[in-house]
Formats: sequence, structure tokens, C-alpha cells
Amino acid sequence: MSKEPITQPIIPPVMESEKRGLSVMGKVYIGFLLAWFVSLVLGFDHLRSFAFWGAFILTTYYFAVLMKKVMRKLLWRIRRKLILSYIFIGFIPICLLAFIFVLAFWIFMGQATSEMFNSSLDSYLLQTKMEGQKLLHLARVLPRDDVHRTWFQDLSQTDQQWLHYARLIFYTPEGSEVIQGDEDVVLPDWVKQHEFSGLVLGESHLWLVSVHHKPEEKISLLIQVPVTRVVLDQIGKKIGANITYYSGNKGMKDEFEETVEKTRKDPIWPAWWDVPVAWISLPDQQSWQNGEKITLAGRINIDGDEEKKKQALKGELRQKIHKGIKEAKSGEITDNDMGMGAFALNTNVSKIYDHIFSRSTTLQKFVYVMMLGIGICFLIIELISFVSGFLLAKSITASIHNLFEGTERIKRGDLNYKIKIHAKDQLGELATQFNSMTDSIKDLLVERAEKERLSEALLIARHMQEKLLPKEITSFGGIDIATMNLPAEEMCGDYYDIIRKNEQELGIIIADVSGKGPSAALYMAELKGVMLSTSQRTIDPKEVMVEANRVLSPTLDSRNFVTMTYAMINEPMKVMTMCRAGHNPIIHYHSKTGLAEIVQSRGIGLGVSRNGIFERTLEAVQRNLDSGDILVFYTDGLTEAMNESNQLYGLDRLSQIILQNKDHSTGEIKDAIFRDLEFFLNKKLPQDDVTLVLLKIG
Repeated sequence: MSKEPITQPIIPPVMESEKRGLSVMGKVYIGFLLAWFVSLVLGFDHLRSFAFWGAFILTTYYFAVLMKKVMRKLLWRIRRKLILSYIFIGFIPICLLAFIFVLAFWIFMGQATSEMFNSSLDSYLLQTKMEGQKLLHLARVLPRDDVHRTWFQDLSQTDQQWLHYARLIFYTPEGSEVIQGDEDVVLPDWVKQHEFSGLVLGESHLWLVSVHHKPEEKISLLIQVPVTRVVLDQIGKKIGANITYYSGNKGMKDEFEETVEKTRKDPIWPAWWDVPVAWISLPDQQSWQNGEKITLAGRINIDGDEEKKKQALKGELRQKIHKGIKEAKSGEITDNDMGMGAFALNTNVSKIYDHIFSRSTTLQKFVYVMMLGIGICFLIIELISFVSGFLLAKSITASIHNLFEGTERIKRGDLNYKIKIHAKDQLGELATQFNSMTDSIKDLLVERAEKERLSEALLIARHMQEKLLPKEITSFGGIDIATMNLPAEEMCGDYYDIIRKNEQELGIIIADVSGKGPSAALYMAELKGVMLSTSQRTIDPKEVMVEANRVLSPTLDSRNFVTMTYAMINEPMKVMTMCRAGHNPIIHYHSKTGLAEIVQSRGIGLGVSRNGIFERTLEAVQRNLDSGDILVFYTDGLTEAMNESNQLYGLDRLSQIILQNKDHSTGEIKDAIFRDLEFFLNKKLPQDDVTLVLLKIG
């Protein structure tokens, strides 16, 4: 009877734990929530804290469990897994590389802006130094009062208006003389012996300072130019940036953001393209009081041993960090604590580009355009690759989904379902083989049904064959009898029978038809009929076997024959007469001597020859029996049984079992032989039919 196909949706399997009701942990979770609510209403602070953290931990746990279930159901389909894998492997790294590229580009632009500012500042320092040398030269050839007038007249004819704010002070052994400026400045000791030009931090402000000496004339000159708004605007106009100076009297972050907002200009390029660039520049600075180099870590003496410099830097930095943390908490940070002037630079990418590439040739511009084109091509290739990867993943997963759908349909019993084949690749070939497999499964099912039908028929035939064998006979007079028949297949080719002629005589027949299976069983059934009809007319074993050969020979196939032993036992006289037609010899155990004898006689199998050789070669032998003697009749399936080591069970082993159990009944001897055979074959079935007949004379 065919089963109705079971229709079920194709969904991921549900775990058994998901089908259960509220777990113990769920009850605990609800308990925590109720405890938190009650403590919130009644005002139990300790209970509220305990319940809150318990509920928080369990909420986190349940959230993780929920995410696990969602991810399992979300990623159950291979298509989603492949697409996500492609995104993680291909798309996300590209995004990270793009982010790194943009960040590196922004840092590069900031560094370029800082470098342009520092270069411009160096040019102003150089100009300050040149003006100092010029003033020293004028001081040698002109009176002191004419030096400033001449220098100022020459300065008025240039665009260096920022020098109007400079301090000009001459130093002689008699004292200092202020040529220009509002106050006298004491020349520090660290610049009295050598010339200097650089950026100096003094009076909480940055100065462009240049010091010059004429030792032979015992005269020195100091030029101090403050870094004013005029200087910064000129530099900003030159490099295309808005510059603001601050020295730490405001929070760096607040002032920097304020500066960016105030100085932001409309970009040359479109707003979405022209990215604003904001940067901090910290040019090299020294203290005016002692000439120490100023860094973010503090002031470090630039003279002395290199190792001492490193140790000083570490110590100063450590002190600054601790001091900064302490003062940040108290809000007491001053100008002197900052100790270093800084410049906020705000510009746009377009301005930096125009400044850097202002002198680009046609070839260079072509290279820039070509690089831009390569970048656009790279972006297009990436988009094409992404779309192609998505479509490829979709094609792969579609084929896999079709295969999965096919397996589901087959599992439901629909063997006529065919997978639609669209691709001519390995998955397409797999789908083709899958369709072929369904056809093979249908053929196998037909074959299995046919085999089951044949097995049922053979089983019925086996039951009928068992009815042809004698029923369980345990004794005849004083003779103890036991039999055993083990077929190698459904049908057996061995035959045995016990014929009671009268109250005194007992006939024993054991035969083996060559081959196995149904053909041997049919010959066995024919043999039984022949032996029953023949044994009714005569009791002489030789006459019975000659007549059986005459009847069977015409019906046997040329490839088949029958071996048989027929013995007639006179129980009162204890005499056995037997003929053996090519069959295995019998074992005769003598109770008086305690020895087992192999009893043989001449004869060939039934159906082997049809020209009188059978009658001439067949020999009848007679044996005297004593009480306690044991007669063993068997087929070659017993002695020729082979184990895994290709060893035969053998006649010697069988005889040994008989001798070991000579004092037992035939039924116990039979069981001992069966157990030993099973042990010998390691509980495997024998390769040939096994038949055994045991008689013990009483």
C-alpha cells in the first residue's frame, strides 16, 4: 500500500528546546523583573539594585539567544551565506581601503598645508635676518640717527609692511639704544656670544627674532617682529588658508572649532567635492629667557649630552602629564603652563591643489586627468565585480536550492519530479545526474518490489520444503535420534529422511543435490518422491539406490547430480547395512573401544553415469552395532564450512566433538556441534547447506 505524500514547508529544523514551555531560567527572569518593580514601588534600594543587575544579565543572555536564533534562520539559506561572505570578503575590505585612502589623503593635505605655512614662516625669518644684516651695514657707514630713517625709507618702497612693527635695538658696551619699538629689551646671555635667527616665545607671544654681532666693532643688533594678524594674513593669502594663532589661554578644541567656523570660505570646487582641511601647525620655538627648545612636553635645554636630553624629555613630559591632569580637574591652566604657540590652519582641498600644482605643465595635467580616469575605471570595475559576484552567488545558490527542492520532493515520494537545468556547468551536471538518480531509484524500487515478491514466493516454497522433511523424531525403539538442517539460502538442496519399515527396521537417507537454491530444491523434492515409492517395494539399500538412479538419471540436467547415503538398521539384531553413492563417509563411534571410525564404501553419485557404471561400482557394506555406539550422517556443507582464515571445519574437528560428548544424548551432541560451528564461522552463515543426522544405539 502506497503512503500518502507528506507536505511540509521547507524551513530550518526547530530544536526540541524551542518546543518546550517556560524554562526555569525564564521563571527566574520574570521573578527578577517583578522584584525590581516591587522594589521600585516600595523603595527597597538594595533589592532594586540586586533585581536590576539580575534582570540585566538575563536580558543580555536572552538577547544573545535571540540573536543566535535570528542569525540561524537568517543564514539558513546558502544564498544569504554566500552573499554575506562576498560582502565580508570583497566589499567591506574595499570600503576599509577607501576609508584609509580618504584618511591618508586628508592627513596628507593637512601636512602639506602645515609644510607650506612653515616654509612661508621660514621665508619671513630669512627676510628678518637679511634686514638685520642690512641695518648693521648701515650702522657702520651712517650716524646712528640716520640708520633708522634710511632703512625706513627703503622699507616703504617694498611690500614688507609687517616689518613696521619690528623692534630694533642696538647694543654697545655703553648700553642699549632703541631705534624702533616701545620698550627696551635685555639681551639674554644665550645670544650674546653668537648670532641667532628663529621663532621665539616671549611675553606669551611668538616673535620672529634675529640677533647679529660685529665683534670687531663691539656692536650687536636685535630685531623682534611679532607674529601679528598682518603677518598671518599675508601668509594665509599666499598659501590659500585662514590662519589663527593661539597660545593656550583658551581650550584648544573650542578655539580651533571657532576658528574653523569663522574662517570657512566658499570653496572653488563644488561643496560636496571640495573637502575642508583643518590642521594644527607647531613650528620650532625657543624660549627668549634661556634659549631652551619648547616642545609639547615642556622646555628642554638643547645643549649637552644626547642621553641627558632624552632623560630630561621623559621627566619633563611625565611632570607635564601629571600636572596637566591635576590642573585640568581644577580648571587652572594658564598661558605659561601651555608653554608653546600653535597655529590653526583652515583651508580647502582645491586651494592646496592650486598651490601645489600651480606650475603644472600640460603633460602633468594630462597625467592628473589620466589618474582620475583610472580611479573612475577602478570604481566602475569594482561595481561590475560586485554585481557579477552577486549574480554568480545567486546562480550557485539557485542551483543548490533546486537540488534541495528535488531532495524534498523525493523525500515526499514524488519520484517523477525533475530538476530544471539552466546552467551548463558542474552544478548543471550535478542536476542532470540527480535526475538520472531519480530514474535509477524508480528502477530500484521496481526491482525491490519484484525481489520482495520472489522472496515471499521462496519463503512459501521453503515452508513447503520443510514439510517434505520428516517431523522431529527423537527415538526409534532404543535408538536416540537428532537431526539438524541449516539452508544457505531460502531453498535447501540437502535432503534427509527417516523411514520406519516396521517395528524392527529403520531406514536412514541423507542426500545432497549439487548446487543451491530453487533448482536444487526441486530436485530434492523429486528425490523424496522417488525414494518413498522405491523403498516401499524393497528394503535392500543397493536395490533402492539402483532404482532411484534409473528413475532420476533422465530428469537430471547434465550439470547436476545427487550424492546419497542410504542405511537400513535392524534394531533388535543391531546390524546396519548401507550404500554410499558418492556421499560423505559416516562416522561410527565404537563405545567398546572409545574410537571413532570413518566408514566408507564404493559408489558414484546418482545421475553421473547412465551406462551401468553406477550399478557396478555401488557397494553395500554391513556393520555390527553395540549399545552406546554413535552414527553420524552429514553433508559436505558441515565439514567444508570455511572461516575468515580460509580454514575448513574438517572431519577431524567433527570427530573430536563427537568424542568429547560421547556420553551425552544426540540432542546435546547436536547442540555442541552447532555451537562449535558457529564459533568457527564467527557467527556467520555457512556457505553451503548443512544437514546432520545423529543416531545413538541404546
